[in-house]
Amino acid sequence: MIFSMSDFYHLYEGKLTIAAGSGGLVRPVKSVGILDYELMPGLKNKYQRVNFYDDQLVLSTFLYTHDDPYYIGEAIRYLVGKGTSGLVIKNVFHLQIPETALRFANARNYPVFVTTADDFFFDEVVVDVVGRIERLSSAVEMERLIDGLREEARDPSRDLTHTRELVGKLNPSFLRECLVVWAPSADDLLADTFLELERVFRKGELYKAANVFLQYRGGVMLIASWDPLEDVDVDRMLHAFRDELLSHEETAVVGVSARHQTTDELPEAIVEALLSAEVATLRGGMTVRYDELGTLSVLFGCASSPAARAFERRVLEPLRVHDAETNARLEETLKAYLEADCSMVEAGCRLGQHPNTVRYRLDRVSALTGLSYRVPNELEQLRMAEELAFCQEVLIGI
Repeated sequence: MIFSMSDFYHLYEGKLTIAAGSGGLVRPVKSVGILDYELMPGLKNKYQRVNFYDDQLVLSTFLYTHDDPYYIGEAIRYLVGKGTSGLVIKNVFHLQIPETALRFANARNYPVFVTTADDFFFDEVVVDVVGRIERLSSAVEMERLIDGLREEARDPSRDLTHTRELVGKLNPSFLRECLVVWAPSADDLLADTFLELERVFRKGELYKAANVFLQYRGGVMLIASWDPLEDVDVDRMLHAFRDELLSHEETAVVGVSARHQTTDELPEAIVEALLSAEVATLRGGMTVRYDELGTLSVLFGCASSPAARAFERRVLEPLRVHDAETNARLEETLKAYLEADCSMVEAGCRLGQHPNTVRYRLDRVSALTGLSYRVPNELEQLRMAEELAFCQEVLIGI
């Protein structure tokens, strides 16, 4: 992730006015510099080295232009030539910025901001912006490490030395046991939003040296670890996660891995949290724990195999073809019946249909698939096919 001129503008919104170059707000900011006297007439050729670089945000009061604002335009042209990202003028003398300078900035899509705010201090801006740039750079590295651990999970016979190296880079202070909580976002989090959440995290009960809170794929992830002798209350942890970081939004999707006895299994924990969150998403939003998924947690490992796909298609494809031709909603009815613990009445309520309609549709399912919902062994085949189809949909989502 990058910190942009747009991010900077929103960070200090209310204190800044954009005077020119609004088309350049997408420019990245990688550092911050202060223009003091370097371009002052009589001094600008005295110094062999001037600290202005590509992708740098430049701050200046332009005190040296008090008697001749023309030098502001000269400075803007110089800074554009140096490849800097934009300029902020703290206009303490209320100088009239030359129109020619603003036209030049507009033509180059070079953002120029003006502020007269008394509480806009350069030293604080430098610390704040540089801190954000560093944290966002760290966030990119964190995402790469998570992706690397996900790759590790694909190989059950992996070299644990490499796993431990990635885990150590993620957090050298991890303790032995671990659990992962993942909350995807409907809309990717903005950089500023995540940084605000990170500040909240650092003030809450989940903030410990052994825990990591990071942004991943537009959502947020908590990796919690603890000593085996520690009494860990997962329910309390999840309540704090929702209350502090998700504003206790009950419908927000949250996926929770199983508890693992060693961080050597962190790759599996990450995948479990992602899978659980996708299950929650497909089921309408809630907290889903991997260790409460029952047979699904077993089927995820084989749902994409050729044999599983062939079985699922053999059972369900006749229903899908029939539904496409007649809009009979047979597969939807079968799902509702299975989710209602095989209750005609409950399935009817879910579908908004009379139980007799549900029974009629299930009889059509039996006729098309050759598997009767009335025969336990054949009902289990229908259930297995639907669960495999659901697992395949979940796996596509992660």
